[in-house]
Amino acid sequence: MIPNTSQEIFDYVIQRLLEQGQRSMTGEEGCKYRGDGGTRCALGWLIPDDLYRAEMDDFHCSWNVGDLLRHDFPAITALGHALAEDMQRAHDQASDHIPGLFKTTFLENMKDVALRHNLAWNF
Repeated sequence: MIPNTSQEIFDYVIQRLLEQGQRSMTGEEGCKYRGDGGTRCALGWLIPDDLYRAEMDDFHCSWNVGDLLRHDFPAITALGHALAEDMQRAHDQASDHIPGLFKTTFLENMKDVALRHNLAWNF
């Protein structure tokens, strides 16, 4: 179950991505809300399975944070545009092209997000 508060959602996303251990990608196309091998991006973990649609990741009409907010996904709405976008960027910019580097880079990125948004750092 996806939590409700910004802090709980923030911690939930970090935990899911640490368990996953890599960015959510599909081949060479870049980051995806739902990627190869069941991976998800930061905001992908906040899109309920029954509400996910493949068009969200389609190369020609992929959805951005604003699109997700317009569709009123509760956890993403709870975060607000700035925090959701910063969390997504922290995932997208985490380096995983060198084995073992994703987690370190992702945590550094998310720590910066926590500081910018006055969230506790629990990792």
